[in-house]
Amino acid sequence: MSRKKHCSYCCCGTTPVLVIAAVACVFIAAVLVLAVPTVVTQQVNERVTLVPGHTTYEQFLNPELPVWKSIYFFNLTNPEGFVAGEKPVLEEKGPYGYREYRIKTPVNISNDNPDILIYTQERTFHFDPDKSASGVTEEDVICTVNLALVGAVAETLKLTPSLKKEGGINLLKVLISNKGAKLYICAGASSLVWNYTDPFIQELYGNSVLNTLGMNLPNPYIEIQQNNSINDSRPSTVYTGAGNINNIGKFYKWNGHVGELDTWPNGMGANVINGTEGLVFHPNQKENETLESFQSDVLRSFQMVYVGKVKHLDLEAYRYELPNSTFESAFNNSENARWGSWCPDGMIYLGPTQNPEVPVFGSKPHFLDGSPSLREAVTGLNPDPSRNRSAYDTVLDVQPVIGANLQFRISLQLNLQVNQTDSFMELQNINGTLYYPVLYIVEFADLTEGFKDIILKGGLSLIQTVGTLQWVFFALLLLGVVLCITFAVVSCVLCVLFSKEPKSEGFIEKESKKSSHYV
Repeated sequence: MSRKKHCSYCCCGTTPVLVIAAVACVFIAAVLVLAVPTVVTQQVNERVTLVPGHTTYEQFLNPELPVWKSIYFFNLTNPEGFVAGEKPVLEEKGPYGYREYRIKTPVNISNDNPDILIYTQERTFHFDPDKSASGVTEEDVICTVNLALVGAVAETLKLTPSLKKEGGINLLKVLISNKGAKLYICAGASSLVWNYTDPFIQELYGNSVLNTLGMNLPNPYIEIQQNNSINDSRPSTVYTGAGNINNIGKFYKWNGHVGELDTWPNGMGANVINGTEGLVFHPNQKENETLESFQSDVLRSFQMVYVGKVKHLDLEAYRYELPNSTFESAFNNSENARWGSWCPDGMIYLGPTQNPEVPVFGSKPHFLDGSPSLREAVTGLNPDPSRNRSAYDTVLDVQPVIGANLQFRISLQLNLQVNQTDSFMELQNINGTLYYPVLYIVEFADLTEGFKDIILKGGLSLIQTVGTLQWVFFALLLLGVVLCITFAVVSCVLCVLFSKEPKSEGFIEKESKKSSHYV
């Protein structure tokens, strides 16, 4: 075989083999690249559903991520001046730190419908000096506005017809006088939050005439926050995600209500129960997605908007915030009319969540982002510039692959509307309408190494490894494409070079003689 034929065979003959091998590599890599997302999705769906044996299920029932509740009071330092018509002068005291425990007891996971989980929940709070400000105790005396008195006055002034209203006013005046009730109260910090009572409140609870007027308190005490309450033990029903992973943790039924409450009288979608309780969301989240969470403390569903990415202990999370539009006045944002937020900017109405209904409004701490008139009506409110803004906002940081809440911060200030009225001497000196800030509560959890290990061992580590392989396979795909192109180009160039037949020596001699003849 000639050298030319041998080279041509070596170069051009092996080209199909090399190209086929490269194409096969590309094909295999492409299949793997396409298959890996399916594998990852399958792994996620298998590991994060709320069914026995899964880490998500165990953490949903008894979360090992430490949750804390910090309570900040606005102590009234001029109580008698306030009664006389002065601006309330307030001093922030706190935080008073409490460790929160949420224990859910599963009632049933139906064999016929594994997508439904029924449970009861018990929440308890334990004071922790290490999470509290230096020197504070639960016995610290705090002075604040008398919620029971202001609430009873507001209810009385709403009575109809006028004869019934007049009778209610006269009766309440007698009760206030007999029990020595004032516009303000001073009591221990712990009792103000969990179970405050006094002779006036006990009378509001037990008086038979008030009962006839529909003005009785449901309990002989007032509680701003329930602690180990029977209300938390009523059955709730959520989706496990077994039928549709995108529904994991969403409420199907809460406190006997399927999909909708009967709390808000205006309707217009205000009563719809949307979303989860906030500890777990659907996996495989996308950027710019909106999450929904139902908060039983205020009987409302809220939308949380995506604001960016963060990292905690090297775990990526998507951050979601409660938008400022939530706190816009119904006068400026008609969407909030359904919840009766006819108030200055910066607040939400919470009256219907109380029994009986009391003019209570929620806001961000220190009326952050609210109307300046709210802070101007009192003395002593200013957001602490040394603290990060997120200390006053409501934020959730969610691991996007598995939908677990890595850490969160929920802030809410409670304010009581106090209106001037000549019908009761206790309120005669109030300057118009005052939204009195009582306290604010910050519920939060920060990711710990222990909870991180639980998440990783529960499947996130394996899922991340499988996801990493996708990039490896993608790199192989690119390499295969490059090799295909390289083999094809090089082989073609070589074949062209070796296919050019050089002139023979005989041919050169003949041409030389022919040239001599002409000479």
